[in-house]
Amino acid sequence: MIASEFIYDNIIIDLELTHPIYLGAGVNINTSYMHVMDVGNVANPAYIRDTYTIKFYGYFERGSYDDGLKDFYKIKDGLLGHPNIIDEDGNIWCRFLQMQGPTFLGNDDKGRSIFTMEFEITVDGNNSTYRKTIQ
Repeated sequence: MIASEFIYDNIIIDLELTHPIYLGAGVNINTSYMHVMDVGNVANPAYIRDTYTIKFYGYFERGSYDDGLKDFYKIKDGLLGHPNIIDEDGNIWCRFLQMQGPTFLGNDDKGRSIFTMEFEITVDGNNSTYRKTIQ
């Protein structure tokens, strides 16, 4: 299960963002863009409840600064309070919690402003060898 991909496919893709957003790191683009990547996972040892941490990064040229920051707030509004999503395997994606950001990190070597924002997303699963379901 790749949390960033699930969030992208089920929530982010429906948002009207000004800049393109990509999955994973290593994007090498000279213009303004965003990307989202997985940065952590915490699992409950007794129950099938995993919490994934995903992080959004934005690299915005001087003329795109305002629109870039607006994109971050669109993502924030799209995730916070989002209703639970049940995936094709019966897992329940819930608890969309903002942990940090949007935070300005500085400028890259191309002079773009870099922003970041981090979320935790909890997934209640229904299939495990040793752990029990929460429901």
